[in-house]
Amino acid sequence: MSYTVYMLDDAEDDLWNTPTYIKNQFSKPLADKIYVGIRDSILMLETYPLIGTTIPQLAALGMTHWRQMVVMGKIELTMKSNRVVGIFMSI
Repeated sequence: MSYTVYMLDDAEDDLWNTPTYIKNQFSKPLADKIYVGIRDSILMLETYPLIGTTIPQLAALGMTHWRQMVVMGKIELTMKSNRVVGIFMSI
């Protein structure tokens, strides 16, 4: 079964801004690799909407529809049900 994945505007901005930052700070090949990794992870949500792990702090409050998935070590997707809420990068 295939699900529709929605990206909130902030997450869409994150998807474009993260590789731009990487390109400016490091290199275009690395930025391209990171963009593909993020994109492929988002596409996996269409088939596996429960991929990732619950966020412990939110799960403790009964908010189990929130999940997170680490992409390429330092990039994290945050999802609620079938919506990508944000893409966060820690350096």
